[in-house]
Amino acid sequence: VFPIGTISGEGEYAFIFEMKGYYAHRALKRLLSAGIIVQINENPFTVSGQYFDRGSAVIPLGVQKNKRALIKQIISQITSQDGIDIHKSATGYAQKGIDLGSRSMEVLKLPKVAILVGDGVSSYEAGEVWHLHDQRFEMGVTLLPIQNLSSTDLSKYNKIVMPNGNYSKLN
Repeated sequence: VFPIGTISGEGEYAFIFEMKGYYAHRALKRLLSAGIIVQINENPFTVSGQYFDRGSAVIPLGVQKNKRALIKQIISQITSQDGIDIHKSATGYAQKGIDLGSRSMEVLKLPKVAILVGDGVSSYEAGEVWHLHDQRFEMGVTLLPIQNLSSTDLSKYNKIVMPNGNYSKLN
């Protein structure tokens, strides 16, 4: 039986979840694909009595007033389909650690991923990385043949995955 996530806490300041669990990255992708602002904390904090480790996802609601219904719909999907526990916070003030509006919060961008494949690259590992990102996390990825690398516009990607292989021919 697939686990169902829960929603705890009270308030309308932010939704927060830890980036733990197999489908946490798929949950993050759901939010980013919908144009939702998501921040990641660089330092741990405690808010509304709940501790959050470094790398937790914070979805601030105040700056996204026109997207609240969409955010709540996606949060429902995240708990039911990704099995992620969500915490609602009524405040951005931390009892310990950084406040939610801190500069230690990094705003995330939707990953645009290319995976290098071809001569010298382990096809098994490239396939495993592709399956994880494309099939499990539902992140469309590009399989980029290493022999085409020099003639490819790499500005289309903000992440390039290099599976195990021999990259000695790259300069």
